[in-house]
This record gives sequence, structure tokens and C-alpha cells, in this order.
Amino acid sequence: MNKIILVIFFLSFKILSHAQSYNSNQSVEEFAEGRWYYNSETKSKVKYGYISPLNTYGLTLKTSKGNTGYFMNCSINFSSDKQYMELTGCMNPETGGGVGRVGFYKDRIIFSGDDGKLTYYLED
Repeated sequence: MNKIILVIFFLSFKILSHAQSYNSNQSVEEFAEGRWYYNSETKSKVKYGYISPLNTYGLTLKTSKGNTGYFMNCSINFSSDKQYMELTGCMNPETGGGVGRVGFYKDRIIFSGDDGKLTYYLED
């Protein structure tokens, strides 16, 4: 009986925490900040938020080998309902290179450039 109660409690907690994490009133920027998104093809991760080594906001990319790169000084445009955000002009402070256009949804990030698109999904 205790195991059944424990399982019900655990499942209820998971459902409530998942529902809360997708609060529709929360802007995509508020939701995405600090969360990792993962690309299974490249095995790399990306996160939007504060970059402490650079003392600014932007993108942090981690490769499958653990290398880290940063992109900052992004211009941000929002949809009218703030459920979509687009970053442009993000630059790497070391190389001066950019990442093209980056579209943010709550469940995925899409990098679009001259060489195609790369999609990262919310890492749960």
C-alpha cells in the first residue's frame, strides 16, 4: 500500500512540475533562460542566458567533446505573444564569427544559416 501511495505521489509531482514548466503566460525568454537544449545528431548542447565569464547575456554552446563557446551581443525580436524569440547578430568574442539566425520556442531552438538548419530540443 505504501508503494502505491509513493508511486501516485511521484507521478503527481512529475505531472505538476511539467505543467508548471510550460506556463503559457511565461515568455519564451523567461522560460528558456538557463535551460539546456540538445541536438542528438551533433551531440552538442546550447543554452541562452547569463554568461558569467563574459558578464553578459547570450548563447553558450558545448560540443560533444566538452568544448565551450560563447556568442554575445545578440539582437532580440519577440512575437507579439512573446512565445517566440529570434536572436540575430550574435558574435563569438574570440573569432568575431556569428551563428546566423536563432529561433527560440519553449521546446526547441533552431539555428538557421547559409549551410542549413540545426534544431536543438529541450533537455528534460
